[in-house]
Amino acid sequence: MCELCERYGDGYKPWYHNPYCFCRPLYRRKKNIHGENTLEGRYGAFPPEERDVIDYTREAIKAKLEDFARYPELRDASSHYSRINAGGQVLTLEEALKMVEIAWPMELQGCRCRRWYEGIEERCKEDYTCMGLTPGSFKNGKWPEMFRGGQVFVTPEDAKQWVLRMNAEGFIHVTGTVGDPPKLYGLCACDYPTCIGPRQLRDYGITRMTPGHYVAVIDPEKCDGCGTCVIRCQFGALTRMAKQKKAYINMYRCMGCGLCRDTCPTGALRMEPRENFPALVEQWPRYNQV
Repeated sequence: MCELCERYGDGYKPWYHNPYCFCRPLYRRKKNIHGENTLEGRYGAFPPEERDVIDYTREAIKAKLEDFARYPELRDASSHYSRINAGGQVLTLEEALKMVEIAWPMELQGCRCRRWYEGIEERCKEDYTCMGLTPGSFKNGKWPEMFRGGQVFVTPEDAKQWVLRMNAEGFIHVTGTVGDPPKLYGLCACDYPTCIGPRQLRDYGITRMTPGHYVAVIDPEKCDGCGTCVIRCQFGALTRMAKQKKAYINMYRCMGCGLCRDTCPTGALRMEPRENFPALVEQWPRYNQV
């Protein structure tokens, strides 16, 4: 079972449908300081700032290119601390729609990943690809440099329409979380290679993003080999077998967003609970260890 559900679900499954996880009191709780990690004391205690997480990631990427023997250890440390500092879990369309039913208030805003890494400024409601979902949204205006694209508060119906539009355009739905215990602050519409989560995962194996609760399964009898799902997959989990003329999914790479299912013209793909596949359950990271 997903560890976040075990620790923070409080009877709700998945954990991010627990209304308490959206509550204002979570913004007043201090970060949980973890003990020493397994890197022989190199990094010391829990890194308090995003810049420290960037240092972890920089070292992991450098090691992959120059000192591969150290890469697995540094990759795992980067993954662990990145998830705690600013992580997220992949959602299906249905789960994302459920989140906007629970949350309040809701506001659309520009994506910081796209601004920082691609120089893309999102400055109007039609362009925004991030959504704030908690009372913390009321504070965003206090940091104009962070949220310089502005923000627009929306109704629940507008929020649902935004989720549906992002899904139709091929974006991944990802929870925005920070800290341990995780505080839900938003819903992100991510894509590869623009966004930091998918890019770090695909290019460097750094799992800032937690796999979702579902995994895609193919019905070969319905698949006509059109390849639409291959194009749609943001994680490189799907390919088209040339001989069989059928789609093939690497379930270990599938993060459970459901975009392939939503775009399949023949209905050959379905989403099944990840916990139904014991080998895949082990992919869920543990938040209390590196």
